[in-house]
Amino acid sequence: MLRFRWIVAGGTDFPFDKEAIDEIQTLTNGIARLIVQLANEALIKTAVDGRKRVNRDSIRTGWAELATNAS
Repeated sequence: MLRFRWIVAGGTDFPFDKEAIDEIQTLTNGIARLIVQLANEALIKTAVDGRKRVNRDSIRTGWAELATNAS
């Protein structure tokens, strides 16, 4: 789903590494809405850090940010 959405949005090189995808699946239990929200947060974190690849740490940071905003 993420790869499809990335391509439809005009992206070229898919920025999520395998470990990031695995972590997304673990944290969201495959719930599409959470996947999209988490991916967005992780992409923002990655860009702010000046990196081009989303890794597991970016996913965990994004998850913590979502939890903070939900409170």
